[in-house]
Amino acid sequence: MGQGKSRPSTPIKLPPVPRDSPLGFILDNWKHYPNTGEQILQEYQTGEGVTLIQYVDDLLIAGETEDKVWAESIRLLNFLSAKGLKVSKAKLQFVEEEVKYLGHYLRKGEKKIDPERVKGILSIPPPKSKKQIRQLLGLMGYCRQWIENYSTKVKFLYEKLSQGGLVKWDEKDDKHLKALQHDLVNALVLSLPDLKRPFYLFVNTDSGTAYGVLTQEWAGKKKPVGYLSKLLDPVSRGWPTCLQALVACTLLVEEANKITFNGEVRVLSPHNIRGILQQKAEKWITDARLLKYEGILLDTPKLTLEVTALQNPAQFLYGRPSEDGLAHECLSTIEEQTKIRPDLDEEELEEGDRLFVDGSSSKTITEPQELIAQLIRKARVRLCELAGCDFTCIHLPVKLSKEGRNSPKRLTKEMFEHLLQSNASLQLSLDSYRGQTSVHALSHKLFNEEFHLILREKRTRRPLKVLTVFTDASGASHKSVMTWRNPQTQRWEADVEFVEGSPQVAELAAVVRAFEKFSEPINLVTDSAYMAGVVSRAEQAVLKEIDSEHPFRLLSKLIYLISHQEHPFYVMHVRSHTDLPSEIAEGNRQADFLAAPVKNARLPDIFQQAKLSHQQYHQNVPGLIHQFQLTRSQARAIVATCPSCQVQAMPSMGMGVNPRGLGSCEVWQTDITHIPSFRHLKYVHVSIDTYSGAVYASAHAGEKTEHAKKHLVQAFSVLGIPKEIKTDNGPAYTSKGFLEFVQQWGVEHKTGIPHSPTGQAVVERAHQTLKQVLARQSSTTAWMSPHEKLCKAMFTINFLNCSFENMSPPVVRHFNSGNQFKLSQRPLVMIRDPETWETQDPYELVTWGRG
Repeated sequence: MGQGKSRPSTPIKLPPVPRDSPLGFILDNWKHYPNTGEQILQEYQTGEGVTLIQYVDDLLIAGETEDKVWAESIRLLNFLSAKGLKVSKAKLQFVEEEVKYLGHYLRKGEKKIDPERVKGILSIPPPKSKKQIRQLLGLMGYCRQWIENYSTKVKFLYEKLSQGGLVKWDEKDDKHLKALQHDLVNALVLSLPDLKRPFYLFVNTDSGTAYGVLTQEWAGKKKPVGYLSKLLDPVSRGWPTCLQALVACTLLVEEANKITFNGEVRVLSPHNIRGILQQKAEKWITDARLLKYEGILLDTPKLTLEVTALQNPAQFLYGRPSEDGLAHECLSTIEEQTKIRPDLDEEELEEGDRLFVDGSSSKTITEPQELIAQLIRKARVRLCELAGCDFTCIHLPVKLSKEGRNSPKRLTKEMFEHLLQSNASLQLSLDSYRGQTSVHALSHKLFNEEFHLILREKRTRRPLKVLTVFTDASGASHKSVMTWRNPQTQRWEADVEFVEGSPQVAELAAVVRAFEKFSEPINLVTDSAYMAGVVSRAEQAVLKEIDSEHPFRLLSKLIYLISHQEHPFYVMHVRSHTDLPSEIAEGNRQADFLAAPVKNARLPDIFQQAKLSHQQYHQNVPGLIHQFQLTRSQARAIVATCPSCQVQAMPSMGMGVNPRGLGSCEVWQTDITHIPSFRHLKYVHVSIDTYSGAVYASAHAGEKTEHAKKHLVQAFSVLGIPKEIKTDNGPAYTSKGFLEFVQQWGVEHKTGIPHSPTGQAVVERAHQTLKQVLARQSSTTAWMSPHEKLCKAMFTINFLNCSFENMSPPVVRHFNSGNQFKLSQRPLVMIRDPETWETQDPYELVTWGRG
């Protein structure tokens, strides 16, 4: 046998291969060129008596004799070399009786688990998180063919995944895991399937699991090809045991076909599967299921059904059945298991069980129909446990309307029957139910409560000839957009707000605004499949409590608005970013256009763009004029209509006598202010360049010398090193350590008059400006950390705000004025003419780069 992988490369000449060398070949990185590799192998024709198997980038040559495999391998290697595929010598397996292929060892018609894989699984400690459980299931699942009744043995791991909260691991789980590891260590060597021989499939059920073994006969003995197992679906788990065996046979035959390739299969089971299908199945099984089971078990060619007295795979492979395991009469057993209990045959239950839906659904939004379906499933399972039978009649808590015949609020029995036919949840809950359903409420106080089971939805299944509203959102810009075409002016109108959080939350806010703004019938179009699903399920829905307050409030509002909607509406999901020539695609492009960040999108008018930018950053009037080229009246109108800016307006402050620098980085003022909302980082150190007005602020846990030094180092890295720093006479700035620090950086330190804020008027004004900007931006930065809030505020102050005396932002003035930030002269460089390769006189450098 030989195995290998390859990659496209330059053709190479292979060295001579010694006949006694344990050499094979691996074709590296074929996965990067899968189509090329498959096309190349289609041109290759194997010799007689030799088989070539390819799986992605793994190749296996198998033959009856060593000479044939040797010759074929050399021929294939030369062929691959001629096609430009390079061979990895480190992974060669050549003319060996046992090779490792696809993670398993193959030898003379047998396959076994790689011992290294088993060793790796055994070394894994008990999982402590759901992620570790999934990793363990993934590793175990690769070896499931070697483990008898694998699905039952790993069921405890799947139950851990379905539980909420942290994983709780106890001694019982350790016992299950050790049993699973024991089966893995003692796994049998499986036979490789021979498609020319018939297969024998033994099937049985246990605890809601279908399990069995696929075998073939060799020298009069049955040798296992693989152990198969599958969990039964929730509906069939409630059926009698013999009917469960019918489902088990269907599932395992489908699994076995992946190995047998629809070859000859004899299915053996302790149950009379053919008799059940032909006589008792229609009483319990729906027509759709019955058609599927008959098609697989009765109509498949080369498949036969047999009854055996054997009860498990071990007896099937090695032993004889015990006297207790003789074949039983399935039809009688089904009658016995489904009849009413003798003690309940004549006597009614005095007090039946009361079942409730506890609200612990995994879904955030649950429709009323789904709640009813959950109750029906619970009740049917409970009755089957108590009496072994199903209901004769199921009464649903729906009151038919007594309104007049022509009333639009009239609820009829026909409408309820239509609901049963169109709702998937109710259909699944009534699967295999042969009794009656009634909408006549029983005379019990529990049924006097009003329950809103939606018989006539406000949501329509087809588009309406009304106004169409498009919604969208962006995680990059945090914009929540809804837009529509005004039917009178035929112009696009929009409602755009900034909403912090995920794009789903932002679009949810847009949908809520759409239902608040338009009380008439509308078509709602979104490119979010999640949002379309939420709107479709929201009418009279039950909302599960979630941790995040903002999404919970939006979902509650959406459910209320849709549940109290008087007019119909239609919701549609559309693919985003399409160039199709249609009104729907055009509206979606318009919504995408509005939701894109400002740097990527040009809004319909510059005034609206400035207004949106101000909602995000709250820059001042000169800043709006500079950035958007507005008139002074337009900029003032935007600031005057901003609620945050009006609430946080502050009076001007006298600057006092403050020496200022004649250029940037000449004179700084540094001070400390307190922002209580930052909690343990409430001590905010602020430095400002007195010439440019550029500000740097940092939040710290104290106001000691070490914090002041840390702040200034950060400020130097952003704004440069000043010649002079002016501070107050606080202990942080008069300590010996601080004086040594400024001397090391070559900065002159001056202090003002103690307890006189006018001596530090520039930085005191910066304190108020910083707090003012933070307060205005608080509505859009509530989720940010103190450091992020400061960064956004500094961006607004340094890059967006301006003054009427100088319309350039502080950061522009700061880096354009000082000589230390300017290039005195461009360097001269020699160039080489690309045509003549001659070196020419030096030129001024325009730009440079590398790589």
